[in-house]
Amino acid sequence: MWHYKDGGIWYITVPLPPRHEFDPVVPNLYVKSIDPGTPVETDEVGNAVYKAEIGKKYTATVVFGTGEIRRDLDLALLRPFVAGLHEINGQAYKGKLKKISGNGHISEPVPEYPDRFTEAKSQTISFNAENSEITATFEWTAQRGTTQLIAAINDGQYVPRHHEFESTADGKPADMTDNVKKVPIKVEPPPDLCVKELKLHTVLTEPGQVYTGTVIYALKPGYREKVTAKLGLTHNGYSISSTEGKKLDQSMVIFDPQMPETMIQTFSFKFTGLALGHNSEIVAKIWPQEPTMVDAYWPDNSRKALAKSHITDIAVTNIAQQEPAVAGTEELATVTFKNLGANTETFTAHYFAGGKLVKKDKITLPAGKTDTRNFNWAVPGTPGKTITLKVVADPDKKLPDINRANNTCTRDVRITAPALPEPYCQDREKNSREWTVTYVWTTTNSKGETVTHSRDVTYKETISARLILNTRQGDDQAPPEERRGAWEIKPFAKKHKLDPNKITRAGYGFEVLVETDYWTDWETKVPTGAAPKGGTPRDLKLQVEFWDTKNRSVLGGPVELEPIARREENGHTYITWALKPTTHTLSDGRRITDRKHYTDLNNYSATEENIDKGRYYVTVSNINDFGMTGELEICEEDSVIILGNMYDDIYTRPGWK
Repeated sequence: MWHYKDGGIWYITVPLPPRHEFDPVVPNLYVKSIDPGTPVETDEVGNAVYKAEIGKKYTATVVFGTGEIRRDLDLALLRPFVAGLHEINGQAYKGKLKKISGNGHISEPVPEYPDRFTEAKSQTISFNAENSEITATFEWTAQRGTTQLIAAINDGQYVPRHHEFESTADGKPADMTDNVKKVPIKVEPPPDLCVKELKLHTVLTEPGQVYTGTVIYALKPGYREKVTAKLGLTHNGYSISSTEGKKLDQSMVIFDPQMPETMIQTFSFKFTGLALGHNSEIVAKIWPQEPTMVDAYWPDNSRKALAKSHITDIAVTNIAQQEPAVAGTEELATVTFKNLGANTETFTAHYFAGGKLVKKDKITLPAGKTDTRNFNWAVPGTPGKTITLKVVADPDKKLPDINRANNTCTRDVRITAPALPEPYCQDREKNSREWTVTYVWTTTNSKGETVTHSRDVTYKETISARLILNTRQGDDQAPPEERRGAWEIKPFAKKHKLDPNKITRAGYGFEVLVETDYWTDWETKVPTGAAPKGGTPRDLKLQVEFWDTKNRSVLGGPVELEPIARREENGHTYITWALKPTTHTLSDGRRITDRKHYTDLNNYSATEENIDKGRYYVTVSNINDFGMTGELEICEEDSVIILGNMYDDIYTRPGWK
């Protein structure tokens, strides 16, 4: 089987021949000459200089010879190793020698050491007469690292020396320095043609309109000969001409290093806009014709430029949202986008709830296609009112959209109060308080009299809280063990337009987070001359209580939350609260520690007909009197839905073992 080696060298694997016994003394063997097969020049001192072009294949010719043989030796038994080699970056690669003429034979490649199996790389030569010569050839391809060609016979370096001594006919030692001959190669890189620049004078086209562009072809410095090149210039595969009407596609130009003005050639061209919805792709190419068909770097021999058909129309067609939305919960809305234009477009979408930006998306949409995206939004605690959802495509107007009206879609959503068991939060929450403080101070007037001043100043404090429950059953990035029920929960949520991250199994846990925002302007308005009253707001403490599907408080009552993050900014104190870490024993006996609340298996399950049957409620309230007045109160309520229990994911999941 033939194998390829670097440098364009091929060798063959053959069965091992039987071991031969060689006479220790052989006639004089020599390499008479080696011709690389390349053009040759003479340098200033008269030496031959062989020049090769990178990537071009050549055929080298080698002449091997033998002298007179001693009368007591049998010439037929002498089969020394020979080789034609191509040296690249200091590494010699063997080519396959092929006999052209002469009285004798050159073998197919055989193992270098017949007594053991090795990679077959070497050839042997046999002379059928003394004082005879054999001419052979081998092919090689010039590389950037090519340094020389080598021919060797029985030399001990490039091929094994199985005949340790060579002798003349009278038995004297022969000169073995002629067993190797080397020819230096000077590698000439091929020309490097390129499309230096392709520029269209428009980015959008209209049907039938004529547009122009500029293309620059060049021969990069370093090549010394004249180069004839063929140009290519097409519009969606069809030839186009210069602005003067000259055909450029398939035309010939000459680059002459002796004439610098020819090394960079610039042409202006024209093309016509196609039918609506059809883009214009301009392709410029260049490739060498003479003196070589090889280029030093093909990737820069072509360039493309695109002018899009001027029709861009992105529409936001619908906002799907379950109604009414429950106050104090987090809802999931689904938005449909459609590309009514002719091109694939990438744009930004902004999602708003009640005028507040809640999400940004980057969307790529092919022509004529639709896409749906979801966004979560927090329902304010204002039952009986409505909130407006709005989605805007390409809000920064970066696209040349022909219809801005359909870039925006809105929907008004009614808000209803949650149907929760005791304790109800209704009428309990007090999120804002004002109080008045009287400042009294004295000053001395110009007569030296003491004047008493008094001023009432009103201060305010506010608190807001957001309860976040997350089962992670709808989170594709969550670990598999945290979303075992997703195979059934996600389809159920989609069918009933619910958030899958607020549905779980009985026996599984879910995360509880509370985000609070406390603000006060206490003593930011102290009158000049008056002394501050002093004092700081009392810290907030929160508790959470869980109510199972049978309206029973679990865990023996409320449990205290602990702050896990705190940030002060512009008078606001933002705190994130979570459950304290707790160690749980799972059904398989493993013990884990996390901040989740785990539901009991003894819970009702939601059904297709009655989702609320599986409601598992969570309420959050303050434990202490906090703030400046101690009159603020927090009461937040939400629920998750129990759908089946954990054993459904073991025994009823399709294909599950």
